[in-house]
Amino acid sequence: MLVWRILPAEEVDWFRVQNQKTIDIVKSYGFEDLSGALQISAREIAGSAVYLLNPEVITADGEWEAIYYAHWQDTNCTHYSSFWDLMQREYQYSVLYQARGEGQLNREDDLQMIIVKFPSLVKELERKIWSLTNDQYSSGTEWSHDILPILEAAKSRIIEVQEENSSAEVVLRRLEALAVEFREKAAKRGRIMGRSDGIQKAYFLAMGSIWWFLNGRHL
Repeated sequence: MLVWRILPAEEVDWFRVQNQKTIDIVKSYGFEDLSGALQISAREIAGSAVYLLNPEVITADGEWEAIYYAHWQDTNCTHYSSFWDLMQREYQYSVLYQARGEGQLNREDDLQMIIVKFPSLVKELERKIWSLTNDQYSSGTEWSHDILPILEAAKSRIIEVQEENSSAEVVLRRLEALAVEFREKAAKRGRIMGRSDGIQKAYFLAMGSIWWFLNGRHL
């Protein structure tokens, strides 16, 4: 996760206290004024991502709007109706985009281990599919029904590679080619739609699972 720490109450303060220069720069580029926002998290270690609350937008039940600010986003700020909604988004990101468990190739592994450890790649895809089907915070999202069939298809194609009983070198090349194919399909989908959607997310998830498994190994 990029934002690594929620602040305890005694450390919460207005964003402007330590970030007035950032606020001024953001405003100078025509983006929104964050001088009235409350900072409730530490800043991303290697970047600018941070959680904010906006007391100027309040829901009917009294929840302040939550803002995910990061300079590298297209609009700088992503808005959520509440802190709860923001946390659900972060949870989904953690479950789907961050790998779990063990089984990826190690840098010091003999390449033959790609055959031995191959089930870990299938298991990683199955974990994501299970989450989208059964996890109360990931299933039933507006894009989960788009992701599932593509992940299932990606799993089938990866299993085909496993069942070919090819050499470790061929398996590595085939997995690399699949990852590149998924990346290109995600990029094409983004160009067609002009935005991210469930189908593009699915291709990124499939690609990310393969890159996680290979862990930097290549021919």
